Amino acid sequence: AAKATLESKEFKLIHSMQLNNAEYAGPLIAVLLYMYSQGVEANDACLFLIVGSLIHMWITTMFGNVFGLVVPLGAGMRYYGMLLLVFALKEMTSKDVGQFSAVNIARYERVAVPE
Repeated sequence: AAKATLESKEFKLIHSMQLNNAEYAGPLIAVLLYMYSQGVEANDACLFLIVGSLIHMWITTMFGNVFGLVVPLGAGMRYYGMLLLVFALKEMTSKDVGQFSAVNIARYERVAVPE
């Protein structure tokens, strides 16, 4: 019974989704905690990361890769969210803070961090 479970299509799909999620969760949490500790909000990046992860993990797990679009859509949103985080970090650490603001690639604002 265990061998049949391990070889089933459903198990392999869920297992691969869990591994994929685990690859990204740690680094993303570290970057987001760092940004929070610096008082930086990256709302757009967080939105893309959350929605992309939900689509990639949960929709794929529940319904499969519908029409071959779910996995690329979820992964693409997650990659775009990571790109926005990179621009927010670059802007945050840049000497010229307004460098990317005109392009509006990564909107963020300094906020007071609760003590």
